Amino acid sequence: MAKLSLSRIFDSGRVIQSLSKLGAGDLEDFILYLADFASQTVGAFRKTLTVEDNLDSDVRTVDLKHSQILSINLQTKKVPKHVWITKVVPMSAAPLSFAWQMGTDATLQVKAVFTGTPTDPIATTLIILF
Repeated sequence: MAKLSLSRIFDSGRVIQSLSKLGAGDLEDFILYLADFASQTVGAFRKTLTVEDNLDSDVRTVDLKHSQILSINLQTKKVPKHVWITKVVPMSAAPLSFAWQMGTDATLQVKAVFTGTPTDPIATTLIILF
């Protein structure tokens, strides 16, 4: 089943416009689409959808070393629009600064400076938005 997303909601308006141009034989596809959409809407109201269901994103947990660049292979040709840190373990090593860029080899390069200058890698969860 396709996931509920804002683009699907807007697409339903286009489908309804197209329905006025369809013959009776094409009505079955529209009814199946509408039933699927209704099912997803019920799921949304029951709070079974997640952020990942509605965003074109990738969530990665990586081990970042203090003030060192880490290259991450995204396995996609999409270029990120935003990269955010969402979790750091241990919390005592909170990030003071964070930067990212796309490398010449099409990898995502990330770098963080942590509190207290830790020597061990810090488990860091990133959300990469496309």
